[in-house]
Amino acid sequence: MSPQEKQVVQALETYLLDFNRHDIAAIKSFFSCPLMVIMPQGGPTFLTSEEQIGGAFSAIMEGLLSNGFTHSHWQDMSIKLLTDTCALASTMVLRFKGEGVELERLGATYTLCNQGHGWQVTTLVAHSPDSVLKF
Repeated sequence: MSPQEKQVVQALETYLLDFNRHDIAAIKSFFSCPLMVIMPQGGPTFLTSEEQIGGAFSAIMEGLLSNGFTHSHWQDMSIKLLTDTCALASTMVLRFKGEGVELERLGATYTLCNQGHGWQVTTLVAHSPDSVLKF
């Protein structure tokens, strides 16, 4: 694994830790502005401010917590470095509620860029777990 790929993995692992702590303020720092988000039920949404990014993730977290969400786990993550400063990451996300009961599973694919201040997600695509990319 290249040094850049290790940095991408570290950034995503830190993001997951903050997501599992339900820390919206910390989560925002992992996303570039603007951020493109594509959900399974719609086309692209462009979040053009930190406030919009925070609001979107607050709404996602509120929905998850209302269903008993406690934490997420990534399975079968694959990283592909496209350039020294651009990478793709694709994984299956397993979300759990209390006592380790699986709440849902989905696929997530990220485009990340490093513009001199660490790796940040520029595009997030949520999709079927069957569509997780393998590199």
